[in-house]
Amino acid sequence: MTQSQFDVIRKIVEDVTGIIYEDGDMEFMIRRLKPLALRFGCKNFEDFLEKAKKGTTVVRNNLVDAVTTRETLWFRDRYFEPMIGGFLLPKLAKEATSAGRSKLKIWSAASSSGQEAYSLAILLAEGQARGELGTMRMENCQIKGTDISMAALESARRGRYDGVAMARGLPPLLKSKYFDALESGYQVKERLRRLTSFDRLNLLQMDHRRDDFDMVLLRNVLIYFTKEARAKILDRMATKIRPGGVLIVGGSEDPLRYSKAWTRERMPGGTGAYFTPKH
Repeated sequence: MTQSQFDVIRKIVEDVTGIIYEDGDMEFMIRRLKPLALRFGCKNFEDFLEKAKKGTTVVRNNLVDAVTTRETLWFRDRYFEPMIGGFLLPKLAKEATSAGRSKLKIWSAASSSGQEAYSLAILLAEGQARGELGTMRMENCQIKGTDISMAALESARRGRYDGVAMARGLPPLLKSKYFDALESGYQVKERLRRLTSFDRLNLLQMDHRRDDFDMVLLRNVLIYFTKEARAKILDRMATKIRPGGVLIVGGSEDPLRYSKAWTRERMPGGTGAYFTPKH
């Protein structure tokens, strides 16, 4: 792949997804696209480039699947469980019950192959078992996962993971409680899968309709977009969360740098931060 070919490919990716790639990402792009070019019968990257520029749905969807980063973990980082499971879910459940609502609506806005959405389902189950959700039943809660990659969404809907994926951040006790062993890996238990749904969404193409999510997770996603795209996504996202609802981003991401639609809130003890929309 030449520099000029790389420049064209990354411009196509940015136009389609809003995701930006730097000069140093060429080797990554080559590793991801070489198998795809061969699968489409291309003799070289120039042939593949011609197919990509023609913009057929099949080629562009496969291009997005190939270059979209799908590195994900169970529970993501050490703040995930104490912030979400230990504090925010009990808080939001109590507020919902007080307001006469019987469920929580949660959105994993870049769900990749589903580990984040299923981690949330596990936290709901654990919180209910400890009595931290009050009268709210986890069975009434909804977890929506969205991603731009069709391949990632298919994996998420299956809810099946091999041993390598299961070892990435999932405690053994939770594996035995919430997964069924298969010959070729593990299957998320049906009672958790019933809480989830997965759909395709390009974050730059979110509609303007208001929604009433209690919690949205947009973790380690904004870093892949331009500043202008970050502002657009954050402004639109503020319309999707109910008053009192929360947005959770990655530890290095700060919505206040790009959008005036948010207020930062601190966890008790200052161990973490989340954001609430200004309605």
